[in-house]
Amino acid sequence: MGKLFGKHQSRRQFVRQTTLTTGGLLVASVAHALERFESADLDTDGLGKTLATFGMSIQGNVLLAADADYDGMRRVLSFNPQTDKYPAIISQCKTTEDVARSIEFARTNNLEIAVRSGACDVMGQSTCEGGMVIDLSSLQKIELSVENRSVRVDAGVRCGALEYTLSDAGVVVPLACNPMVGISGLTLGGGLGWVLGKHGTTADNVIAMDIITADGDQLRASDKQNEDLFWALRGGGGNFGIVTAFEYQVHQLTEVYGGFLLYPIEMLGEYLQFYRDIMANAPDELMVELSISPSNPPMLVATACYSGNVTSSQAVLAPIRKFGPPLFDGIRPTKLSQLTAITKEVSNFITANSKPETGSPKESDGHYNHWRGATIPSWTDSAINTFVSCIEKAPAGWSVGVGHYMHGVPCAVNAQATPILRDEHSSSYFFNISWGHSSESEDSMAWVDRSIKDMQPFNRPGTYINYLSSNAPEAVADAYGKNYPRLRELKSKYDAENSFHLNRNIRA
Repeated sequence: MGKLFGKHQSRRQFVRQTTLTTGGLLVASVAHALERFESADLDTDGLGKTLATFGMSIQGNVLLAADADYDGMRRVLSFNPQTDKYPAIISQCKTTEDVARSIEFARTNNLEIAVRSGACDVMGQSTCEGGMVIDLSSLQKIELSVENRSVRVDAGVRCGALEYTLSDAGVVVPLACNPMVGISGLTLGGGLGWVLGKHGTTADNVIAMDIITADGDQLRASDKQNEDLFWALRGGGGNFGIVTAFEYQVHQLTEVYGGFLLYPIEMLGEYLQFYRDIMANAPDELMVELSISPSNPPMLVATACYSGNVTSSQAVLAPIRKFGPPLFDGIRPTKLSQLTAITKEVSNFITANSKPETGSPKESDGHYNHWRGATIPSWTDSAINTFVSCIEKAPAGWSVGVGHYMHGVPCAVNAQATPILRDEHSSSYFFNISWGHSSESEDSMAWVDRSIKDMQPFNRPGTYINYLSSNAPEAVADAYGKNYPRLRELKSKYDAENSFHLNRNIRA
């Protein structure tokens, strides 16, 4: 193949005038993405020459701007004007070697790297502008070893899929409360969920991880191999490379006692006081998550999970039922996977209510979402009053959640065992909003941002990393507390050039 363009031809001319053809394979123009990056330090001549070769070298697919699936795959769960980005290339990896070749291609061609698994990152950092998205969602293998009490899971698996697979064998891994969350981001950020108090964080239950570093090294991290890296990966996020597979220990758990209780939203303030007091003395096996949403009428949903002895469940849950007669009581014996699936039912309450302006011919131009969270050390009365006040000012499409109460096993672990903070009695909350029209973005997002600002005086300085919606150096440092200096040292060791920076970035 000869030169695709002359020495003085611009990137814009290149992307407008050329396509790449190799062996009859047409690779579509990257115009839509690269036109946005006229000033980026990209070697377009080299990129043009090697892109087709790269596409032929991997088993997965390479998506470019003109491909039919491109627009859907560039979008993330938290999609809004801040995360509406156009990567030059989306590499849909099917194998570990695909991941390694994608990293090499991106670095060789000075492409920014974003890593996508479940695409649930609250800051939408599993996409990028003008760079390469390395998509792991096709890596879906799950291998359970009941004999070894372990399970090996590929990085593209979501919590719901893993939980359903394990439930058939009567075992669990501590995972998220929402089945749509990807295991990769969850684990690398620590991982808080239904059985947190009984079995610890997701990261606490990792036996080993397979990772590819920026230099292309394929390493295994465990308590016997690359021990320092193993420590960093269990809460340090995606700062050190791309993890392609996780191995977890599993725990016997055939049944839990759980479900949701519905209350009128007017009882929210009183219920938060009740939640604060009841969880302060809760057994390790109990977790309660709150969802507040604009259903018709608006509802407070309290979802409980008791993972202890089912025969004692009635006595344990009796105090929760003492709050008052709910509008609905759905607590019953169930599998943990079925309880997690309830979040899909709860999400039916969380639908955008926005509609086009009266008389406007415009149609919905997409589904937008903005989500921010924080960690709070205690629900004081003042914090509760402010929280309720924020909700009273919410526009259409809002939803709110409270949970991840830190107690039990994770609080008994040494504070330096993994990077994340383990403050007993702390909990997390979030403000979320969804809307259907770009014209509503400013007002919708402003409510979330204003609510987080109003709650700031009550928050813990360090936010749970998977809820942290800021990449400011001080915010990231606060999220890790005394563990941050060690993380910086390891960042320097494993990714000195900061190739993996679209995350809660640790600066070496």
